[in-house]
Parts: sequence; structure tokens; C-alpha cells
Amino acid sequence: VAAVEQAYKNSAMVGKFPGFVIYIKLPFDTVDVNVHPAKTEVRFSDERKVFEAVYTAIKTAISKGDTRPEVKLNTPVFNKFENMVKGEYRQQKIEETIAEKVYKSPVPVRNNTTSENLTFKSNTVPDFINKYSYVSPHGEKTEPITNSEYTEKYEKIAEADLVNNEPLKPSENIVLPQKTISVDIVKEEEEKPQITVIGEAFTTYIIAQMGNSIFMIDKHAAHERILFNKLKNDHSIEVQALLTPVSVVLSKEEYNEIICNTEQLLKNGFEVEDFGNSTVVVRAVPAILKNEDINSLICEIASKLVTTGNVNTEREENLFHTVACRAAIKAGTASSMLEMQKLAEKVLTSNDIMYCPHGRPVAFEIKKRELEKQFGRIQ
Repeated sequence: VAAVEQAYKNSAMVGKFPGFVIYIKLPFDTVDVNVHPAKTEVRFSDERKVFEAVYTAIKTAISKGDTRPEVKLNTPVFNKFENMVKGEYRQQKIEETIAEKVYKSPVPVRNNTTSENLTFKSNTVPDFINKYSYVSPHGEKTEPITNSEYTEKYEKIAEADLVNNEPLKPSENIVLPQKTISVDIVKEEEEKPQITVIGEAFTTYIIAQMGNSIFMIDKHAAHERILFNKLKNDHSIEVQALLTPVSVVLSKEEYNEIICNTEQLLKNGFEVEDFGNSTVVVRAVPAILKNEDINSLICEIASKLVTTGNVNTEREENLFHTVACRAAIKAGTASSMLEMQKLAEKVLTSNDIMYCPHGRPVAFEIKKRELEKQFGRIQ
């Protein structure tokens, strides 16, 4: 454990928030453990395969369901029955019993119906149809059909279909024509969750209600994740040319990394040229970054390229992290109700907006039951 903690402190994970440590089992000849004197680093013979396997496994596990953290409040310090008289206690128990029955009662079925064709390939009509009248495609209501009526009606048709009126051989079977019955089937439409934005705390956190839960949403983290997903999924990035090219002076190591990755930077919206003497010129950036400080942005990208391995996927991920973080809504910036409503709806109806690219949770949930316990309404 101590070795893992030390490796984490010395790694590029500073400022990130991992939720677990993963154990990878590989053949001994595919791993070199002697690349660092303190054994805090290892080298894989094929870094790309290892990275992609771990990345895919973790992403799949996280996206399987809603993993937003739920807040458990402390038990109230007071005794809610301390000052209750017998009548008040009895009344509260009655109210709780009624509420429990209401919550557990089945949801009423909606009245909107659609007509579907049910096809039966035998001369037996299912019992559930015999019990009800059915509606024809023209809307005419018909009385229930019985098995005997069905059989009698179609036996003559089957006999007429015999070739040359020859009797059936013992091995042959009569195949009755398909009978199609239009039955009214009640379908309940999937309701979209009602999301109501209550307000904003510290011009940073959106407070929203959905169902029996209240959600606290970090605006910056949520917007950052949305932009990050968009950058990863979009095959074309909108580019903004700069009116005045920006010159950026870098360290020798950072300069070399930028020059070696100009093609990948161009693919992701950055037009960077070599100006010599550890200087690069930036002529265009992604449109979502047009108001950013270009000098500090390029310095940050260059610094991350130095500390990133040689895996192109990881380099691109770090680039997307930087762009999304820079372009996202900043904490402390006030937002309109419409902006908060749209952001809350996007977060609470998507299963891929759970954590920001650095690993911090985007939102956490407080259930109504927890609040009722805190206020002494229930035990």
C-alpha cells in the first residue's frame, strides 16, 4: 500500500481524483520493472494495448448505471417524540400509514391506446382473448370468439385447399390459415422525468429537484464533462483563426514536444508553427477557446505533453481535458435560470455525465427520505 501511495504522489495524477487502484496481470516478459531506481514506474512492451484495455474496462463499468454519489445525512440529535402527547403520536402514525399505502399502490394505467395485430397460427384462441371483446381495424367492436367457432369456420377452408380433393395421408397435417385479430393493447408512454431548478448556491452549484431527490450539480465539472465528450465524439472541430498570431516561448523540452505533435494539434483545432529558438507561433485555436489566454494555454498543453507517455490516445485525452477545462463555465460565474435548467436536464438525463475528466463527481443526490429523517418526520 505504501508503495502504491508513493507511486501516486510521484505520478502525473496530482490534482486528479482516482476512485480505485486497478491490478493488471500480464506475462512477465511483457513488463520491464527496472526502468526506475525506486521501482515507482514500469514499462510495458505494448503500452497502447494496455492503455486501451484499462480505459475500455473502466469506462464500461462506470457507464453501466447511475453512479452519482448519494449523501447520507446524520441522524437528528433530538428525539421527535420527546414532546408529543398521545394524540399527536397516534395522528402521525395514521398519516405515515396512509402515505405508505399511497406510495406502494400501483400506478394507474393511462387511457391512450394503440391497436396492434396479434397473429395466432393454431386453431386455439388464447384464453385472455376469449375473456374480452376486441376491436377491428375499422373500430367495430366484436363479440368474443370461442375455440369451437374458430375451428368450425376454418376446417372447411383447410379441406378446400387439399389438392384434387385427395384425403390426407396419416403423416400429413392440416395447416390452418393464420387468424389475425386486432386487440386494443394499453401502452404506457415513457414519461420524461420532471426536472425543476430551485436555484444556485455560491454561483457554483445548481440545486435541482427530480422525483423524490434533490441534486447538487457542480456547474464547471458538468460543463467540462459535456465539452470533453463532445470533443471526443466530434470528427470535426470548429476552428477560430486568430487576428494576430501569438508567439509562445517554451522550454527546450516543451518546445520539442510541441513541434513533434503539430499534426495531432492541428487535427484537434490548434494551428501551431515552428518559429525557432524554442518559440512557436499559434495561428488558430478551437472556436470554444477564442477568449482564452493563448500563451498560458499552449504552455499548459506543452507541459502535459512532456509528462505524458508516448501513447497517442493518452496525449489526445490530455489535450481534450485541457480544452474542456478552459472552455467550461467557471466557478463563481452567475448563470441564468435557462442556462441552469438546460445544464441540469443534460446532466440528470445522461448516463455518461457522472464525473468530470479529472475524476471529481459532477453531482450528488440527497433523497427526500434523508431530509424527512433530518426534520424528524420519519424515523
